[in-house]
Amino acid sequence: MRASVIGAVAAVLVGLCTAEGAIVELALPCAGRYDWQTPSCTVDFDLGVQFSEISHVYIQWSGQIAASVFAPQDDSGRRSRVEGEVASETDTMAPAQAVDVGIVASLGSNPYLRSVTIWGGQATYPQAEPFQSLSEVGLVGTSTWSDLLDGKGTISVGYTETMGPYGAFLEHGYVVLGWATLTVDGSAVPEPATLGLLVGGVLLRRIGRGGLNEPLRNDRV
Repeated sequence: MRASVIGAVAAVLVGLCTAEGAIVELALPCAGRYDWQTPSCTVDFDLGVQFSEISHVYIQWSGQIAASVFAPQDDSGRRSRVEGEVASETDTMAPAQAVDVGIVASLGSNPYLRSVTIWGGQATYPQAEPFQSLSEVGLVGTSTWSDLLDGKGTISVGYTETMGPYGAFLEHGYVVLGWATLTVDGSAVPEPATLGLLVGGVLLRRIGRGGLNEPLRNDRV
C-alpha cells in the first residue's frame, strides 16, 4: 500500500515555526493488520515546513503483537542437510517455542538505514501483547536527516520477524497497528509572511507601550 500525505492537511504544528524550533506531527494512514504476507504501508509525505536542522524524529504508535511459533532443527537435522540426506520432521525438529515478532518503521537510508522496531508477543502467547510507545528513529554512523530538510520524504511501516538458520515456522505471528504518528523536531525556516507577522507584532507592541523610541527588549514574541 502506498499513499501520499500533504502536511497542510495532516500536519499539526506545535508552536510558531521560527528559527527557535518547530515540532510537526503527521498522522500516518497505516492502521491495520500486518503479517509475513502483508505488504508494507509506504507513505510519501510533505510536512509543509522547511527545516534548517532536524534534531529528532519519532514514531508514536499503538497496537498489539501476536507471537510466531518456531521449531528449530536439532543437530541431526543440520547433519542431514549437510550430507544431503532427507531426515524426518520428528528427527530434526526441537520443541517449538513462541518468538517475538515486530512492527518496523523506516525512513530510508542516508547513507545508512534509519529505522525503529517494536518487538513483542512472546511474553503473552497465545494472547497478543499490547504496546504503546514513543520511539525515536536513531541515526547510525554518519547518517543524517539532511534529505528531510525540505519537509518531504517517504516512510514505510511493516511486519518483521527473525528466525535461526535452520528450522521452520509452525505459526506466523501478526501485528495490529491501531494508529501511528510521525513526529519531526527541529528548527524551521520562517516563511516570509511569518517574518512579516513577527516584525509587525514587535512594532505594535512597542507603539502600544509608548512609541518606537522605546528600547527594544529581548522578549520572546
